[in-house]
Amino acid sequence: MHLLAHSISAIPFIVTDHPWAALGAIAPDLTWLYNEYRFRKSNYINWHIWARYYLLPKHCVLYRLAHSIIMVVPICFFFGWYEFLIGWCVHIALDLPTHWGLMQQQPLYPFTWKWRWVLNRYKK
Repeated sequence: MHLLAHSISAIPFIVTDHPWAALGAIAPDLTWLYNEYRFRKSNYINWHIWARYYLLPKHCVLYRLAHSIIMVVPICFFFGWYEFLIGWCVHIALDLPTHWGLMQQQPLYPFTWKWRWVLNRYKK
């Protein structure tokens, strides 16, 4: 999903005075901001074309780690960040059915298994 859409998903947490859950709802996509900046600075209008030529697997490592159950859940339990984990789970629940192609979710990253059940099978 888009960072703005995840920001909207964080609003209920803010309204109910759960700022750490709100942060968890947007935090995984903060790792994508550098790639978003690279795309916006390029001359390409179509993100799919830009990604095909300029987005390498190494550019997605932080993004994949921030969306990985194997990485995030143990860290949250170790530090007791349960409220953050709830927001993170909302984020992942929104991402799993809405990402395809290069951005298809790999919830068990660094293992290569991909989540295959997406709502939009449109691929470019």
